[in-house]
Amino acid sequence: MANNGGTFRENLNELFKYNLVIMGTLNNKKYFYAEKNVKPNVVKRVSLKENSEEEINDAMNEFTSSASANNMKQEMKF
Repeated sequence: MANNGGTFRENLNELFKYNLVIMGTLNNKKYFYAEKNVKPNVVKRVSLKENSEEEINDAMNEFTSSASANNMKQEMKF
Protein backbone atom coordinates (compact mmCIF):
# COMPACT_ATOMS: atom_id res chain seq x y z
CA MET A 1 0.00 0.00 0.00
CA ALA A 2 1.52 3.30 -1.06
CA ASN A 3 2.00 6.14 1.46
CA ASN A 4 1.67 9.57 -0.08
CA GLY A 5 2.12 12.23 2.61
CA GLY A 6 0.24 10.21 5.23
CA THR A 7 -2.50 9.11 2.84
CA PHE A 8 -2.58 5.42 2.03
CA ARG A 9 -4.18 4.23 -1.19
CA GLU A 10 -4.84 0.84 -2.69
CA ASN A 11 -6.46 0.09 -6.05
CA LEU A 12 -9.41 -2.26 -5.66
CA ASN A 13 -11.49 -4.21 -8.16
CA GLU A 14 -14.78 -2.32 -8.52
CA LEU A 15 -16.73 -5.56 -8.96
CA PHE A 16 -16.02 -6.68 -5.39
CA LYS A 17 -16.95 -5.49 -1.93
CA TYR A 18 -14.24 -5.63 0.71
CA ASN A 19 -13.94 -5.84 4.46
CA LEU A 20 -11.54 -3.16 5.66
CA VAL A 21 -9.43 -3.89 8.74
CA ILE A 22 -6.78 -1.45 9.96
CA MET A 23 -4.58 -2.09 12.98
CA GLY A 24 -1.83 -0.04 14.51
CA THR A 25 0.27 0.39 17.62
CA LEU A 26 1.64 3.52 19.26
CA ASN A 27 3.40 3.69 22.62
CA ASN A 28 2.44 0.06 23.36
CA LYS A 29 -1.26 0.86 22.83
CA LYS A 30 -3.28 -0.99 20.19
CA TYR A 31 -5.62 0.74 17.77
CA PHE A 32 -8.17 -0.80 15.43
CA TYR A 33 -10.76 0.10 12.79
CA ALA A 34 -12.98 -2.25 10.80
CA GLU A 35 -15.80 -1.81 8.31
CA LYS A 36 -17.72 -4.36 6.24
CA ASN A 37 -18.65 -4.14 2.57
CA VAL A 38 -16.35 -1.29 1.56
CA LYS A 39 -16.75 -0.35 -2.08
CA PRO A 40 -13.91 0.80 -4.34
CA ASN A 41 -13.71 4.50 -5.24
CA VAL A 42 -15.29 5.52 -1.94
CA VAL A 43 -12.88 7.81 -0.14
CA LYS A 44 -13.28 8.39 3.54
CA ARG A 45 -11.21 9.36 6.53
CA VAL A 46 -11.16 6.86 9.36
CA SER A 47 -10.04 7.15 12.96
CA LEU A 48 -8.43 4.29 14.78
CA LYS A 49 -9.89 3.60 18.21
CA GLU A 50 -7.78 2.36 21.11
CA ASN A 51 -8.90 -1.15 22.02
CA SER A 52 -7.90 -3.91 24.39
CA GLU A 53 -6.29 -6.98 22.88
CA GLU A 54 -9.47 -8.96 23.64
CA GLU A 55 -11.65 -6.43 21.77
CA ILE A 56 -9.32 -6.52 18.77
CA ASN A 57 -9.28 -10.33 18.75
CA ASP A 58 -13.09 -10.44 18.85
CA ALA A 59 -13.38 -7.93 16.00
CA MET A 60 -10.78 -9.72 13.86
CA ASN A 61 -12.62 -13.01 14.30
CA GLU A 62 -15.83 -11.33 13.12
CA PHE A 63 -14.27 -9.72 10.04
CA THR A 64 -11.81 -12.35 8.82
CA SER A 65 -11.29 -16.07 8.44
CA SER A 66 -9.61 -17.76 11.38
CA ALA A 67 -6.34 -18.16 9.41
CA SER A 68 -6.28 -14.46 8.50
CA ALA A 69 -7.15 -13.47 12.06
CA ASN A 70 -4.30 -15.60 13.41
CA ASN A 71 -1.85 -14.01 10.96
CA MET A 72 -2.95 -10.50 11.96
CA LYS A 73 -2.69 -11.37 15.66
CA GLN A 74 0.90 -12.47 15.08
CA GLU A 75 1.65 -9.16 13.32
CA MET A 76 0.24 -7.20 16.27
CA LYS A 77 2.76 -8.83 18.62
CA PHE A 78 5.61 -6.85 17.00
